[in-house]
Amino acid sequence: METNDQGGAAQNRKNNRLQVSGYGLGARIAAIATSVGGKKRLAELVNISEGHLYRYISEANEPTASKLVALAHIGEVSLDWLLTGRESGQQVPSEGVALDLEVLESLGLIAFEELQERALSLEPATQARLLRVLYRHFVGRGETPDRETIRDFIDLAARNP
Repeated sequence: METNDQGGAAQNRKNNRLQVSGYGLGARIAAIATSVGGKKRLAELVNISEGHLYRYISEANEPTASKLVALAHIGEVSLDWLLTGRESGQQVPSEGVALDLEVLESLGLIAFEELQERALSLEPATQARLLRVLYRHFVGRGETPDRETIRDFIDLAARNP
């Protein structure tokens, strides 16, 4: 199996995460395909037909253990992430969606520092809503939290408590 031409995987990642649209194994395999240059390229690297790869992505078929290991290796992701959408040890809320606790902590830290520096006092419910909106914004876009964007959201929250 050829695995040398995988540089695209690292380039298409933000914070060691592939951009995934969807929730299942097929969506994560599709994200790996995008990261290595497309479905045809991923099929070549895994040594399967494009049709077989399509059946994995559409979840009509499940990859064998050896193909899962190959997909994880080629995509430079963990098997835990490939199979579940989360890394080992990552907390999962009751509705089954994995939280990125590092992003949540970073958002809270920056937002609360900004509120203190600006001597802004928001109601607890408004603070909670602000964190929820910030989290959805950054995680949904796969972006790293930055102060400027957080300041803009704080300005909006302060005007619309």
